[in-house]
Amino acid sequence: MRFNTQLCALVLFTGLANTIFAQTISFTPENPQPGDSVTFSYDAKGGKLEGEEISAVVYHFDGTSIKASDMGLNFQGSLHTGKFISASEDKVIFMKLRGSHPEIVETNNDKGVAVLMYKEDGKTPVSGAWGEYTKGVSWYDSFTVGLEPERKLGIRALEKELTLYPENSLTYLPMLATLTGPTKKEKLLGWYEEFVSKVENTENPIEKELVAAMEVSVSLKDKSRTQSLKAKISKDFPNGDYVLEQLVEELGDISDLDKLEATVQNIEENFTQNKSYSIYESFISQILVYYYTIHNQFDKAVERINALDNPIEKSHLLNEFAWGLSGEGFEKEAKELPLALDLSKESLSLLEKKENHSEKWKAEDHSVLDWEEKIKLDYSYCADTYALLLYKNGQADSALHYQAQSLKIQTEEKEYYERYAVYMEAVKGPEETMTYLEELIQKGTASRKMKKQYKRLAQGEGSTEFLAEMADMEKKAAEEVMAELKELEIHEEAPSFKLTNIDGIEVSLESLKGKVVVLDFWATWCGPCIVSFPGMDKARKKFLEREDVIFLFINTREKDGEEKDNVITFLEKEGYTFEVLIDDKDEMYEAYELEGIPTKVVIDKEGTMRFKKVGYYGDDDKMIEELSLMIEMA
Repeated sequence: MRFNTQLCALVLFTGLANTIFAQTISFTPENPQPGDSVTFSYDAKGGKLEGEEISAVVYHFDGTSIKASDMGLNFQGSLHTGKFISASEDKVIFMKLRGSHPEIVETNNDKGVAVLMYKEDGKTPVSGAWGEYTKGVSWYDSFTVGLEPERKLGIRALEKELTLYPENSLTYLPMLATLTGPTKKEKLLGWYEEFVSKVENTENPIEKELVAAMEVSVSLKDKSRTQSLKAKISKDFPNGDYVLEQLVEELGDISDLDKLEATVQNIEENFTQNKSYSIYESFISQILVYYYTIHNQFDKAVERINALDNPIEKSHLLNEFAWGLSGEGFEKEAKELPLALDLSKESLSLLEKKENHSEKWKAEDHSVLDWEEKIKLDYSYCADTYALLLYKNGQADSALHYQAQSLKIQTEEKEYYERYAVYMEAVKGPEETMTYLEELIQKGTASRKMKKQYKRLAQGEGSTEFLAEMADMEKKAAEEVMAELKELEIHEEAPSFKLTNIDGIEVSLESLKGKVVVLDFWATWCGPCIVSFPGMDKARKKFLEREDVIFLFINTREKDGEEKDNVITFLEKEGYTFEVLIDDKDEMYEAYELEGIPTKVVIDKEGTMRFKKVGYYGDDDKMIEELSLMIEMA
């Protein structure tokens, strides 16, 4: 199966709340009440979106859902203006300003362009305003509004929310505990203890209360309380949302198909009346289709897909099915090629039919523009799969056509360009392919595979002039990356640590003096962490012969108190052999002041922290190059 220029600042003062905007942006009124009409102006001059065709999406956070709508903009020169009406239930409103490409988004340094809703006094945010703001800047919903999660902003906002409105603990305290993890802050510990104790002493607590108390206990690494609360939830609410969530999470770890089908049958017989069931329905089908493909039970996979009503979800699953049959690249042969071609073609046909773009199928948190962009992106994925299958079926010319269609939409995936170059070589020959590859190499966007393909073609054609130029460009590119890294370089004493690995052997930073230490902070539930591992493992293996370099993978922020078991299960399933240390109390996470995971930290031979970089952006080549340079600079 396949994760600037300042416009406005939502500043967290020690007072109640204030919204401060830079000169380039303004809202009127500054402190609107729910139901108010709000006017907006933005001057793009000198900013990230200068010269772009700007569009705006408004996201209404009301405490239970997110509703999105496109906002029309008027503009004169660089000045853009618009108007929206807040709903009576709104707590906070986020805006996403973007350019001609969905990736060009003004994020306000990840603080977001946001307006809190206020009470009639115009000074006090309404109940839930700071809590919902946290969802937009620090929680999963941050991706919806075009932001990267920023933990500290959310912690401060939630402290304000719960100071103003302690009655909102049931909704927001588990979120705060997740963001803080184990903490020594007395005020927070008092809040957590009071809340969990109150739930434990309630005669007949509702499921939501028990789950909230359990989530707080998980975040605080209180294993005894966690297990006790889990047992009570399962006993008192055997068909509740929590048990359903646990069953769904287990699906991905079940390799026995009979057991998987039995678990799905249990879910569908006992949980379909749950309000949260619809959240998981598509995922359940995706898991089944994935394992049906592995076990060559193609009829069952087709039957499962055909049972879906939503044509966009159906297209997605058809593509996943076809991609699994394709070999997922050039190295492996395709299985059931005629079937795979039919599935892939149908996935495209569903997206091409305008009636399937109906808002009937649109999620509330997508505006119409969001929805059309999603469908376009889905089309890109499906076209890429179809092109690969056509190529393997001996239809390179058609493969080239569909890959070109995919690249008109998806401009970030280097693998798509790699496949396009292979199809081009088959259809148009070496000379035109070399010209194409030269352009990508000169732009600095060619992958290692594309450079290798160019070298092979150049040597075969006896055209080696560009190879010398290419070597100079690679040297210059490395120097530019080095200069960028120097800007990121820090010189801080690395916090000491003593942790045990999965074999129970203690490893300390002190014992590693004389070595360059690369730390990769991760968790088994962290999607970007897991996706980055193939590249990280390549980086680790690149330095295996260097006795003065060591890679340590720090497992942290695990959620259920079973850190070691989770890690062992994961490593055995995925086949990784790198050394993992268990940060079971999240002490290293706090000591290194991490904003999120994955985070890479490079420590020099004297124990000085030289680099700290958060996130993974999908480019293994770039990550390996950057890490290699960081190690050489340390």
